Amino acid sequence: MGSRVASRVRQKLERAFPKFLSHLGKCKFYNCRHHSRPNCTITATIKISETSTMRHDLFKQLVHEAAQTIGY
Repeated sequence: MGSRVASRVRQKLERAFPKFLSHLGKCKFYNCRHHSRPNCTITATIKISETSTMRHDLFKQLVHEAAQTIGY
């Protein structure tokens, strides 16, 4: 159950970042967490300066904090 809740929380956070929206669902891996996996479209947006590193770091921090809160 914890991983299902964590996945839902991550999905909600993804949608809270407008720059991510057009890239969601396009990663190589269906369960991509958008941290450092190869062929992640979200991390690729940083390389082309569409998303700032600071915004991506905030996303990762929020996902981490949410996971800690739900005990996953």
